[in-house]
Amino acid sequence: FHLFKEGIRPLWEDTANRNGGKWIVRFKKIVSGRFWEDLVLAMIGDQLEYSDSLCGAVLSIRFGEDILSVWNRNASD
Repeated sequence: FHLFKEGIRPLWEDTANRNGGKWIVRFKKIVSGRFWEDLVLAMIGDQLEYSDSLCGAVLSIRFGEDILSVWNRNASD
């Protein structure tokens, strides 16, 4: 699953992501859905402190665990 701001594609080649990075958190499957839901609602509601620097988020479903990554515009800070 992925959710990105309008006009930003979930690709590193996109101009909004080109100089950015991502934070990665690994979750047990039993809790990943709740964290994903909370993050999506916070992004949609513009409730995150640094929402201007966020590009989007991805939830990758894996066999043993799930991976939540938050993509940001600037990797230098």
